[in-house]
Amino acid sequence: MNFSFSYMLRHFKPAPAFTLVPIIIFSLFGNFLFAQTATTFETANSAYKNGDYTTAIREYESILAKGEEAQALYYNLANSYYKENKLGKAILNYERALLLDPNEEQALFNLALAKRKVKGEIDPVPPFFLRSWWNKTRSALGPTLWGIIALLTFWGAIAGLSFWQIGKDKTQKKKGFALGLSLLLLTILPLSLAWSAYQHQRNSNEGVLIATSASLKTGADENSKETRIIHEGTKLEILDQINVWHKVRLENGETGWLPAGSFEEI
Repeated sequence: MNFSFSYMLRHFKPAPAFTLVPIIIFSLFGNFLFAQTATTFETANSAYKNGDYTTAIREYESILAKGEEAQALYYNLANSYYKENKLGKAILNYERALLLDPNEEQALFNLALAKRKVKGEIDPVPPFFLRSWWNKTRSALGPTLWGIIALLTFWGAIAGLSFWQIGKDKTQKKKGFALGLSLLLLTILPLSLAWSAYQHQRNSNEGVLIATSASLKTGADENSKETRIIHEGTKLEILDQINVWHKVRLENGETGWLPAGSFEEI
C-alpha cells in the first residue's frame, strides 16, 4: 500500500502539480488503511489473550472482509474458533493458513489436534504416489521460491546457449549447447510447480464442513437417497456443482452431494 515517490520521479516524466495531488492523497489514504488494519489486528490479538474470543473472531474476520490475508491472520482466527468450540471454522482456517505456509509446524500441530475431535472417523485413502510426490514437492517451497528457481534455471539456459553461439572452439560450443538445452528443459519443472502452487493457493477445490452435520446425498436434490451423515470439520474435495448442490469426495474416496452453505471452500 506504500508508494515510492522517488521511483515514480525516476521513471515518469514530470507532471503538473495538480496531477500529483490525487496520488499523494491516495498514498496517504493507503497508509491510513494499513495502519488501521494493523490496529485492528492488535485489538484482535489483545482480545484473544484476554479470553474474549468472540471479539477476536469479529476483528480478525473484519480484516479478511477487507481483502487482506496472511498466514498469521488465518492461524490466529483458527485458534479463536477452536477456543469457541467451532470445530469446522477452526479446521477451515488452519487449512487456509497452511495454504500460505504448508510447513508451519504449529499450524500443522493444531490442525492435527482439531481433527481428532471430528466425529465419524473417515479413513483416508492414500493418494497415487506420483500425485502425493507432486503435492509434497509443490508445497515444499511455494509459488514464489519455485518461480525464482525457474527464473534462475532459465537464465542459466540463456548463458549456456550464449556460449554455444560465441564459443571459440567446438568443445565450448558443444558444452554450451548441452548445458543450455538441459537447463531450458529443467526450467519446465520448477515453472510447473510454481504455477501449480499458485493455482492451489487461489483455488484448492477443497472444503471443510462447517455445519454441525450434513447428509451426503446420492443426487443433487433434497429427495435423493442419503448415503451417510458427515460431521463438522470433515474435509472434502469439491468435484462439481448443480444449482445449490455440490458434488464432493470424502478422504476415503466416497462421493455424494451436499447443499451450499453446509461447507466452505478452503
